[in-house]
Amino acid sequence: MKVLLTGGAGYIGSVTTAAVIQAGHPVVIVDNLSLGHRAAVHPEAVLVEADLSDRQHTAAIIAEHRPAAIMHLARMLQTESICWKLPSATASVASFSLRRPICSIIRNGSQSRRMSN
Repeated sequence: MKVLLTGGAGYIGSVTTAAVIQAGHPVVIVDNLSLGHRAAVHPEAVLVEADLSDRQHTAAIIAEHRPAAIMHLARMLQTESICWKLPSATASVASFSLRRPICSIIRNGSQSRRMSN
């Protein structure tokens, strides 16, 4: 089962990637390397250097690789500064704003696959 993993060049993402590969699943990592490091990417994983805020590019990556599962472990530098300024209100808003574009693309992609099959 192919897994697309966002943030795979960071510490948590790289450890997760190793576990998924050890379990016998191929991994495609999507990371913009703003917080991660190319050296942290597992040698058996495919690295796609991309920014998840680019919805069209993210949708194209998902369409090209057709993963059976997506693990979203990426984060943005901006989230930390937003949460620092407004700690009580923004933690849930920040995590929602990171998930929403990917969830939207997955939903739309799933509907497209069902219609075409």
